[in-house]
Amino acid sequence: MAAHGVQGEADRPVADLGRTVQVGLWTSVAALALVAAFLVLPGHGRIERVPTGALVAAGCVTVALLARWRRVLFAGERGRRLVYIWSLSDVALISAGIALTGGGRSPLFLLYALTSLFVTSGYPRRAQVVVLVATFAAYLATLAVAGGPLVPATVLVRVGVIGVLTALGASIANDKDRSAADAARRAVLLETVASAAREVSGAPRAEILETVLRATAELGFEYAHVSVVDEATGRMQVLRATGMHLDVLERG
Repeated sequence: MAAHGVQGEADRPVADLGRTVQVGLWTSVAALALVAAFLVLPGHGRIERVPTGALVAAGCVTVALLARWRRVLFAGERGRRLVYIWSLSDVALISAGIALTGGGRSPLFLLYALTSLFVTSGYPRRAQVVVLVATFAAYLATLAVAGGPLVPATVLVRVGVIGVLTALGASIANDKDRSAADAARRAVLLETVASAAREVSGAPRAEILETVLRATAELGFEYAHVSVVDEATGRMQVLRATGMHLDVLERG
């Protein structure tokens, strides 16, 4: 038996929205906890504690509301758009936190990494690029407004690290998606073969040939044939074929 076919590259699967929201909630909780710890612990320069504390409180309330009403808010296409808005809002909140905690000397720029890695967990490539560009623009705008030490080399390294982390996260997510897609394809192949085996058990020869060719088509092959070869003459006799004419096969 021979079979031939062309299978296109699978598209990147869309991540489960519920899982994406769950990851986003935990990411937001981690970011808020880090900012709260930064406010409480000593060792940093002058920061605007009251406005920053209010920012953390507002973030906690927002996360609590999102967690409470996530099944309603994040339903369907509206939920997917809301997730994008949520990510951009996180970038804006982090930028405000940086402005309130020293601008260029604030270590809170590291929180951008959480948002960037979050978007690689379930966003399509275009959305990842949009959020990353928005992150760069927000950070540079924050530095320009809030002031602080603005060393070009330092700024370049900071935004570069965020970009590299995003690229690494996207690569890991793509590899995971491909592995999941391959596993799903293998499962379909096994089920098709098992189903064909059950159907041909004890069936007549003609029915067996038809079942084998039908299963081959279900596996994605464009054409296939079942043939026997006469060892004495070397000639091939086509018993059944699909997707092409028998005379073409016999001439070949």
